[in-house]
Amino acid sequence: MARLLLSRRMGSFVSTVSLTVALTVALVIATALGASHAAAHEPIFGVGPRTIWKGGFGFETELEREREEIDSLWSLKYELLYGITSDIAVTLEVPHILEKREGAETASGLGDVLLRSKWRFYRNEVLGGIYHAAVLGGIEFPTGKTSGLALGSGSYDYFVGLAAGYEGRRWLTFGAARYRLNTGNSRGFARPDAFLYDMAVGFRPVKTEYTKPDTVLMFEVNGEVFQWAEQNGVPVSGTGGDRMFGSVGVWITYRNWAFKPGVQFPLLQHMGPLRQERDFRAVFTVEFHY
Repeated sequence: MARLLLSRRMGSFVSTVSLTVALTVALVIATALGASHAAAHEPIFGVGPRTIWKGGFGFETELEREREEIDSLWSLKYELLYGITSDIAVTLEVPHILEKREGAETASGLGDVLLRSKWRFYRNEVLGGIYHAAVLGGIEFPTGKTSGLALGSGSYDYFVGLAAGYEGRRWLTFGAARYRLNTGNSRGFARPDAFLYDMAVGFRPVKTEYTKPDTVLMFEVNGEVFQWAEQNGVPVSGTGGDRMFGSVGVWITYRNWAFKPGVQFPLLQHMGPLRQERDFRAVFTVEFHY
């Protein structure tokens, strides 16, 4: 029976991933249609290919609010970015859970710390714009508590992906795809592996110079496709599913400062009976590059 369920699970997962990969690849290819000047902008809820200059530092603080059917989350994420070269960067992300609520239970504290890297292997500057692509990878450490209302997975989890984009004076386009591998914790439980994809378009209403404040409107589609969780290697029925979100946000930048508010809302959700559907997610990010 478990083998039959696993076969069905993989068939559904592969078909959904095939569709979303096709959509993502289509947008990545579509970046060839852009025009004009490059600027340091990336999606708000997704990822992009841009790196920082060699020896450069970036500092980021993100306030996040997320609500599902009966659960909610308030968190602050602190990020430190460093440019090893102009095309290789590493980022340390430390999440602080201000309040996690599940039913009547609440908890707060340190979440799982993430270390990720980005290698931009392709860069082509054209008149008024830039095309680039990067490989992404990372590891999430089990630093969040797992007793009571858990703030972490209790396992070492990994992800790998690809991002590409075009940045011009008027339009920006991005596409990305990632796979997250979740390993088991000390109790033999493993969260569902997931395929994540992002597609984004940015529009600059007014062309400005670097010394002037700059505004870019961002419109994104972000998706998640989940396999089933596992307990001691056995799939747990009802823990998979897929969902797609639309999001709107704005980049407000001035020299090496950036402010990024954004709201994400569901477009499609087909979740198993043991998973909740998300109502919304909102973020407000402040960045400083030095």
